[in-house]
Amino acid sequence: MLSQQLHHCQYYCIFVDDYSRFTWYYTLQHKDQLADAFKHFKARIENESGTKIKILHTDHGGEFISNSLQKYLKEHGIIHRTSAPYTPEQNGTAERMNRTIMESARAMLFQTNINIRFWPHACATSVHIKNRLPHSSLNGITPYEKFHNKAPTIDHLKVFGCKAYLLKQTRTKLDRKSDACIFVTTPSNTILRLAIIFSGLFDNADETHQENVASKASLLRLLKLLLKKSQRPLRNAI
Repeated sequence: MLSQQLHHCQYYCIFVDDYSRFTWYYTLQHKDQLADAFKHFKARIENESGTKIKILHTDHGGEFISNSLQKYLKEHGIIHRTSAPYTPEQNGTAERMNRTIMESARAMLFQTNINIRFWPHACATSVHIKNRLPHSSLNGITPYEKFHNKAPTIDHLKVFGCKAYLLKQTRTKLDRKSDACIFVTTPSNTILRLAIIFSGLFDNADETHQENVASKASLLRLLKLLLKKSQRPLRNAI
């Protein structure tokens, strides 16, 4: 996908639930890792939902018709449907989601002037937010609510690329208490926040965020407007 990447990730794949439109996002170093990503996705989704995957609909890419994936699908009785070659409209739901992810990720990277190698985090943030926004095909409710049967929370959302300060765990009395970071993603686990500290990556809950007030206010106004139109207020909305 991109020549500049983080953690050697060159591609990503998404799995979209046709019922709820909820999307799962995985990064890949190589396309042949897609089979492993699907195995992980299948175990997770069936554990969370308590139901089995019946049908997998994909395009006709080589990674989807590989021997390893085809063997796995047959062993688990999953029907595999593929679109005709060079006919992306037959896989419209996933194709449209890919376009939405890339356009929003590009906008976040350019807006914050963050290096393009952080595209995996921008894409992850895009998917995380998209799952928590009202969807037109779901009569205005969110994919999260449709899948989990409960309203999502949005009080953990932060502005992508805002300045953050990570509390140092080991320091002397005269050392700086924190390091300046850049907030780059909102993971599904809302306790941890991933921040970039110049040369390293750290997961830590002890963070303070300094967001652009105008950007934060614009985000909140947009979310409140969408929620008002959906007439389904989210729990713990800010």
